[in-house]
Amino acid sequence: MVLDFSKYQSIITQHNKIGVNLTEQFVITKPSEYELHAELFSGENKNLVIICHGGFGDKFEHGRFPYAAEILNKHGYDALLFDFTGSGDNKRVPFQVSSMVEDLEAVWKWAKKQNYDSIDTIGLSLGGLVSLIAKLPGRNKAVFWAPAFYKDDYLPPFHKLLSKIIPRDSKLTLKLITSGAGPRIHFRISFINELLDLDVEPYLRNFEIPTLIVQGTRDFVVKPKSSKFAFSLMPNDEKHNIKLVKGASHSFKRKKLDEFIKYTLEFLLKSS
Repeated sequence: MVLDFSKYQSIITQHNKIGVNLTEQFVITKPSEYELHAELFSGENKNLVIICHGGFGDKFEHGRFPYAAEILNKHGYDALLFDFTGSGDNKRVPFQVSSMVEDLEAVWKWAKKQNYDSIDTIGLSLGGLVSLIAKLPGRNKAVFWAPAFYKDDYLPPFHKLLSKIIPRDSKLTLKLITSGAGPRIHFRISFINELLDLDVEPYLRNFEIPTLIVQGTRDFVVKPKSSKFAFSLMPNDEKHNIKLVKGASHSFKRKKLDEFIKYTLEFLLKSS
């Protein structure tokens, strides 16, 4: 399959400024009444891809997600972007892995009501971990971009030290700079403790649905060897695949982003 992305290059520039309104914007309300801001890129397609951002980012991911969404639209997929709890356009409250999982499951329930023929997911970094462990019945395919499956990759020693010093039930809240839009995000030690307590390997071993991992070889946040090891734990069959993007870092963009999208589309368009 030959995919030419050159005609889409203006889109990433167009969306680098947060606030561009080219699509349908709305909120998805969780059972707790907390509202998740979402944006649907619709080409009136029969298939949907839900795209999950990284832990300290937002639904736009510096223009990478709208760019990917526009290309997905051209190839038969609507794309849904959303902000996890405490991120992007959402109300600032402390977030953690369990709340992010609840977010994705709420978004999934919304998507299931829209009568798409199939629903797939793309999870970037920590969004990949959330996508792995969330319960999404009927998911067609899953794509992971540089997935943060292993805490030793992205939790620095200082964070692990904090988990030993600060009581587990502490309500101490830090305000950290987000890589996305809006004010600082709220952070508690419970976020680190959840990650330290999580055993990801049972999820990997039992992840039966068709899967693609796309990983950059120059990624120093999520190490290539970690993605390779995670892939080795998944079912060993033709439905599970891994692709390496030579020279791509964790903040891949432009031509490297095109490669991530190319491998993703080839996988999604291939018959199950």
